[in-house]
Amino acid sequence: MGRLAEAKPLYQRALALIERTLGPEHPNLAATLDNYADLLRKMQRAAEAETAEARAKAIWAKQKREPDGK
Repeated sequence: MGRLAEAKPLYQRALALIERTLGPEHPNLAATLDNYADLLRKMQRAAEAETAEARAKAIWAKQKREPDGK
């Protein structure tokens, strides 16, 4: 819909809420980080996307699984 800039703060808020309620190693946090990384890539923010993706991968590794479809 072309409203990527509006989505970024919403993702950031969601990430903070998920981390606070479910914890920093929860799979839902990793899934949201993966989605956030996709958004950042669409916004041409590759460095930020790589950071989010690396954090998601670390969580997935601790869970000893990869996300569906990755």
